[in-house]
Amino acid sequence: MGLMHQMNNWSSRHHPKWLVVLRVVLGLCLFIKGIGFIQNNVLLSGFIAQTSFIQNASWLNSFIP
Repeated sequence: MGLMHQMNNWSSRHHPKWLVVLRVVLGLCLFIKGIGFIQNNVLLSGFIAQTSFIQNASWLNSFIP
């Protein structure tokens, strides 16, 4: 347990604040993009139809957001 405690203390002291801000900004951007996909389901359906990854994947319209 001593090693885990030391690692936790080290990571707490050496965690850059700008990285936390970057993670929050990226999370908010993804959240806003998900809301946009929910509000405009036709756009998401168009994106999925253009890909050749999965055919007949209409269930992705509700899964992705």
